[in-house]
Amino acid sequence: VTVFDGTNHDQIVSSAIFNAYNGTTNWVEHHIPLSLSPGTYTLRLQAEGDRGVSAGLGSCLDTFSLGKATPSISRPDTNCIVYGTLLSDAELDLTSYQSGTSVIVPGIFSYNPPAGTKLPVGTNTLTVSFTPTDTTNYTSASTNFTICVSPKCLTVSATGEDKPYDGSIFATVNLFDDRVLGDVLDIDAPSLFSDKHVGPNKNVAIYGITISGPDANNYVVCNAPTNTTAAIFPKIITVSAAAQDKVYDRLTAATNVTLSDDKVIGDDVQDQYIPPATFADKNVGAKTVTVRGV
Repeated sequence: VTVFDGTNHDQIVSSAIFNAYNGTTNWVEHHIPLSLSPGTYTLRLQAEGDRGVSAGLGSCLDTFSLGKATPSISRPDTNCIVYGTLLSDAELDLTSYQSGTSVIVPGIFSYNPPAGTKLPVGTNTLTVSFTPTDTTNYTSASTNFTICVSPKCLTVSATGEDKPYDGSIFATVNLFDDRVLGDVLDIDAPSLFSDKHVGPNKNVAIYGITISGPDANNYVVCNAPTNTTAAIFPKIITVSAAAQDKVYDRLTAATNVTLSDDKVIGDDVQDQYIPPATFADKNVGAKTVTVRGV
């Protein structure tokens, strides 16, 4: 079987001829024109006399098959593709050649995993199938390639979140990133104010952004903020007053009023009011006491 190779020379088929005159066997080469398509062909071999011998001249038939060529699929050595890059012809840069030549065979590639797949980080095996446009002279072909996928560089930005005074320097930041759409990541960014006191645009230091979650192995944090700003605004405290009962004395003044509040534990805050606190009237009974100037 001779395989079609699409080159610029004729195909060559060899046949054996037995010479009855001298009892020897000779091989004869036949040049088959390139215009033949794959298939089975018959040759008629005609003997010619030699050195004046003319008796016993004859002919015989010989057959040969011209088979389809199988293209070779090539992918140049390339760097890893970055995670999130979908499989496509442009990324794989595959070419199909006539075997042993640099002649490109036109056709269509298909992949498993298919085009449009997002491969995970690491080494992935890709099965490639090729269907030639010229199915008369070429067979389909398939092969496996390994594709390296490198982690995506995750860029993270942060904005500080304002908070009411709570006596601590702990801060909260809102994080934004450029993860691949649909991926699930948890990002942790421990953050602290420069001090606990009230003030606008206070510096917030960010310590060691880390990522976790189902897709975390596909990323590395490359660009991470180390600080941002936020405000601490005053805490609104609630003050309560408690007055002691008294014996009727014709006066509305209340004595022994005690104030309490919900200040941050440990803070030194003095609750005061402008005396006197007063009952609603001087008469006996359960009364409302008004405390002013707290």
